[in-house]
Amino acid sequence: MDSHSNRLFSEGRMVVAYFLPDFLTAKEIARFSATCRFARKAIKDYESVWRGRLVSLATKYRMKIERDQHEDSKSDLDKFYVIDKTHADAVRNRRMYRVKGTKNVFRMICSDGVVTCAELRGGWAWTNNTTYYSSVTREDTLFTNPIPMLKTVCWYDPRLSMKYVEPGNYKALIRHDLKEHHTMQNKLTLRMSLIVREYETHNQIKKTEVFFTGSFPSKQICEQVSSQPGFVNTHIADINTDNHHKLEDSEYFELYVEWNQNDDWWKGGYTIDGAILVPVDIKNFCTDQIPEQQPETETKHVDESSLIAKMFKKTMNILLGKKK
Repeated sequence: MDSHSNRLFSEGRMVVAYFLPDFLTAKEIARFSATCRFARKAIKDYESVWRGRLVSLATKYRMKIERDQHEDSKSDLDKFYVIDKTHADAVRNRRMYRVKGTKNVFRMICSDGVVTCAELRGGWAWTNNTTYYSSVTREDTLFTNPIPMLKTVCWYDPRLSMKYVEPGNYKALIRHDLKEHHTMQNKLTLRMSLIVREYETHNQIKKTEVFFTGSFPSKQICEQVSSQPGFVNTHIADINTDNHHKLEDSEYFELYVEWNQNDDWWKGGYTIDGAILVPVDIKNFCTDQIPEQQPETETKHVDESSLIAKMFKKTMNILLGKKK
């Protein structure tokens, strides 16, 4: 081909890469993105239309998609899916990505969706005092070690902030553990609030209480947690953000969780790993759903020109109303 023909062919492939996904099945999109450099470029340039869809599909089929680092912005998908390489070794699950602008909030890519979670590692009264808390290392944590484990106190006031929650319908879970001879039953209050903040200043615009109980953990929760080894995910509340506020472009949601003592009796034997928001369309959520990181393997070579030609033919047949 001459230079003009080469240019037209390259431009034609980019056009196909941009618009083809609207006519493909999920498996075809995932394969297309994993084998064609034009598709990967289209992902980066045209992310607002179908990049998010492609990321989840590629994850489902365990295919690698290249992602560039971008500046923070409301419309930038990488604000919500960015690998913090300095933290990667500390995060045991390689499918967890820290959310930009936070130290404790992560997106967890599961087999059938994306879960938001936040760790709780300190910042409340006397967590560094070994009289009241032990610093423990846990193999079953979703997050980082060490973790503060409550030994014995007569007060209790942890706080957890989960910023940049995307609008949606969620099941709110607390991930925690109780020692065999704990003294926690009905000794706490638990409050969850949905806060609306302004992006630029982070000023609070609105705060709505979405859950409160004056007796936590209940006898039923204590039995549930004590009957299972390791950290347990306890369903606390259902939260549909649309029932509380419709976000403007300049706003974001924060889930704020507060534990407090409800009496002056001594409490002990309690460890909190964090909080988790699971979209309601993810059924039977458990941490075992998270795909293991696969070793790098050689990808079978696929002739891009041949693949593009087949995809282009299929697209044209659909546009012209022809049957397969």
